[in-house]
Amino acid sequence: MNQRFFRSVWCLFLATGAFFCSFSVLNFTPTAWGDEAFQVSSADLTLKFRVVKTDGADGPSQCVQIDSLTDTETGTEFLLPQRSYLFVLQYQDTATKELRYLNSQSPWNSITVTQADSTTTVRFQSPTGVPNGETLWMEVRITANPNGGRGLDFAMAGAPETKAYSYRRGCLTQLFLRKFGERMNFLYPRNCGCVQADPMNEFFWASPYPGGIICTMGLMSFWDTEKNLGLYTSSHDPTGATKDFLFDSRKETTQTADCGKLHVDYLFENMGQPGNGVTAPGTFHVEAYHGDWYDAARMYRAWAHKNARWMPEMGPNGRVDVPQWLKEHCAWVMASSDECWLTITRFTYTPLDKMGDALRAYQESVGVPIAVHWYLWHEGPYDNDFPHFFPAKKGFREVVFDIQKDGKIRVMPYTNGHLWDTRDRGIEDWQYTSHGKPLAVKNEDGSVWTEQHTGLESDGSRSVLAGMCPVTQGWKDQVRENTLTAMNQHNTAAVYIDQVAACVSCPCFDPTHGHPLGGGSWWIDGYRDMMKRIRTDMRQEVPDIPLTPELKERLKTQPNLLSERIVSTECNAEPYVNLFDAMLVWHWNDPGQVPAFPVIYGDCIPMFGRAYRGDDFSFVSRVGQQLAFGEQIGWFDPSTCQKPDFPYIRDAIRFRWQIRDFFYLGEMNRPPRWNQMPQVTSVWPFSRDQEITLDAVQAAVWRKLDWNAAQQGKTETTAVVVYFSNITEDTVHAAPVLNWEELGLAGKSVRISRVDAEGKTLTELTLEDLTKPMDFPARKSWGFLIEVVK
Repeated sequence: MNQRFFRSVWCLFLATGAFFCSFSVLNFTPTAWGDEAFQVSSADLTLKFRVVKTDGADGPSQCVQIDSLTDTETGTEFLLPQRSYLFVLQYQDTATKELRYLNSQSPWNSITVTQADSTTTVRFQSPTGVPNGETLWMEVRITANPNGGRGLDFAMAGAPETKAYSYRRGCLTQLFLRKFGERMNFLYPRNCGCVQADPMNEFFWASPYPGGIICTMGLMSFWDTEKNLGLYTSSHDPTGATKDFLFDSRKETTQTADCGKLHVDYLFENMGQPGNGVTAPGTFHVEAYHGDWYDAARMYRAWAHKNARWMPEMGPNGRVDVPQWLKEHCAWVMASSDECWLTITRFTYTPLDKMGDALRAYQESVGVPIAVHWYLWHEGPYDNDFPHFFPAKKGFREVVFDIQKDGKIRVMPYTNGHLWDTRDRGIEDWQYTSHGKPLAVKNEDGSVWTEQHTGLESDGSRSVLAGMCPVTQGWKDQVRENTLTAMNQHNTAAVYIDQVAACVSCPCFDPTHGHPLGGGSWWIDGYRDMMKRIRTDMRQEVPDIPLTPELKERLKTQPNLLSERIVSTECNAEPYVNLFDAMLVWHWNDPGQVPAFPVIYGDCIPMFGRAYRGDDFSFVSRVGQQLAFGEQIGWFDPSTCQKPDFPYIRDAIRFRWQIRDFFYLGEMNRPPRWNQMPQVTSVWPFSRDQEITLDAVQAAVWRKLDWNAAQQGKTETTAVVVYFSNITEDTVHAAPVLNWEELGLAGKSVRISRVDAEGKTLTELTLEDLTKPMDFPARKSWGFLIEVVK
């Protein structure tokens, strides 16, 4: 992992910017001479549109105008009339390579609408004024109350039935949303989820998906706090296919105040190939609801846990393929044994012969097991000469073996799962042209997709790194070799495979790779196949990469040693949840963050690590938010145990240890609200210095459900933990607002214990007592364990 915030995410975004901005000028405004109105109604929404018959320059034609999307209960209008589209299509003349555009308001020779049961199908055939236009068609299907639920699902499919054209990209609905309340907010899927207030006023966000920094999940939602009314809009795509998200309320785009343009743009399979038939993966779902970001996250959780390919197998002890030590883990260290590690944001390194002592000192200080994320453990330079990570530094293997002997410390070295340096031995092209280039992502013109990060060559020039295609067998083999060599030949308990869940799915056009060209879900599928093999092989002995003699000897007394190995990756793009054991969320450093991702996936994959930079209070505030978001705490340098604020850090880690089972057996619930709570601000350096304002007391709620009842579709709470962490140096007096009915505790007989960093103590408190004003001591983490008594 390094400082690659915008990387290929922005490369792809900039490359497609013209497509993002082009739709607003595609309106067709002929003279109408007749229309036919249609209505699609679900339990919560009513969509009205018309097929408008017109006379234009090319003769009679038809188009579709969307008139309204309203909340059934209140009649609230969500759209600006006649500015939204059912679809927008980018297609290409395969002879001239000219890009062209069509949408539902373009003039078509034929539009047919059929309504059967809960599905309305709108078929567009033969756009007017287009040579061979009779061969072009697009179909949009709108399903009300899909799968017995609420809302509307939009699906899209089409084809150019001629080799003269190719379908490249398409938006499945482009909505012009209006400001439907005076206190609106927008949840968008950056990092763990960010909330933007007043989103209809000059706000812009766009990102490729999946992208583990800027677009980590398919969820977007708008709500007004005064009306308690929201519009949930999400891509319900179980494959994790390549697409781009956008919301733009800048007046230069909308030409109107108090509105915003929202769309999800799909990159089609075999884009540029003549006559390709296309289907947008999954559906675009819209639904009216009451609530805020948390309620929207719960809605997305319900969909993902039932439908998404990336969901891991869960059992009564949580995720079944993650070792117990990692489920319970609480503390992470980031370290390096090379002075090249030092930068303006990294101030210390630990020589190899001192690493064991430094890590043991930190572990003894916190009093719980730790894991170390180890950088520059190898002879090669940083962010350079990928994918060659061997040989390791002399003595690394022996030090690792010694550090891990009592199970209190585990070592996880850095590797990379995305890049091959084009000069991969110093300034020499060693194996890149012969081995790497054939496996690299190819742009449409045949050139190689390349990236530049922080690495420097020996001549002072920037390293140029090729993005590798995960479908290719050679790259799968290379990542496996790096991972198993670190584990089997260097005794590590874990391996970090950088960038996999951070980088976007790169559209690859190399026909020799065997995947559909351009878009689709093949990128995720390639990594799924790669990681399935790695995760199987790392937990058993394999003949091609044998274990060290000392590891074989240790297996005699620790037979579960191999089965307890893990792999982790950078950032938290959702399609990789079941491909890794943990995710490094170092980038969660933005204003307005809410724990939407932990609400959805907190029980499915451990998350760890923040970029700890800045002054002492920024350290403390990050720890408080990590604890409240359910993350495993740290990514600290071992010297952190000497900091003045370490007692607070230690207290938070040890408190998390006391309630650790909630994070893999339970699920995150709505955080406590406050009638009054002071706020504090600190500067969190990351890509830039940002002022982050947080509640003085960070708080969270997790609950456990009866596993057997859940398998029968019943929700029965067995235990709840409500916890707090005061990040300030002053005692705070406040009263939390908790919804016992929502937590399944209303009317239940309960036993309440107070829990802190040293354990739990039974109390005589009642649920009513927990919502009364109380003191929150300075720099302390503690909470209440509420157990249902049957």
